[in-house]
Amino acid sequence: MSLPALDIAVFHAVNGLGFAPLDALFVTVSMPQFGLATAGLIAAYFAWRKRWDAVWIILAGIVAVALCDLVGARVLKPLFARARPCFALPPETVRLLVPISASSGSMPSLHAANNAAAALVAFLGQRRTGWVLFPLAMLVALSRVGLGVHYPSDLLAGFLWGALCAIAGWGVALLAQKGWRKLRPGTGSAAAAGSTSGPPAGS
Repeated sequence: MSLPALDIAVFHAVNGLGFAPLDALFVTVSMPQFGLATAGLIAAYFAWRKRWDAVWIILAGIVAVALCDLVGARVLKPLFARARPCFALPPETVRLLVPISASSGSMPSLHAANNAAAALVAFLGQRRTGWVLFPLAMLVALSRVGLGVHYPSDLLAGFLWGALCAIAGWGVALLAQKGWRKLRPGTGSAAAAGSTSGPPAGS
């Protein structure tokens, strides 16, 4: 079986499950409100655990997701110009569970990318968050196939793009932190300990 054929076969397998509670879960985790609530909880967690040092982790996450979403929507999607499965495949073979614009390309999945970027930044800041956020990112990504708006390969492309943006966001936060410490020496717990390694990582 060729890779494009495998991509379509896996899409139909997931999209065709037709299990109502799972459909409801997919719709819920794909909602913007769910993403915003999750981001707020992550920020609150780091503010509680890291105090002042949370600023740099949150900054890394904001930069990563903003870069991911903006460049993904305005550059990568037009570049790949891939039609979503709900428009490319025969309509009778696809269960489309959410409204979607035909003008928005399929690759990469920005739901997958944004959640992967946020999860990786959080993991770099506190390793234990990976146990929750990586599975959650995979669930959100999978929901996009279940809802009929992405192929599985769109998710893989999104994960890769999200990882690159997470690294970029971490780098920006590192530079910002170093610049701030030059202006305000002694600010923050890590600075007080003499650390210059950037946003603090946790175990």
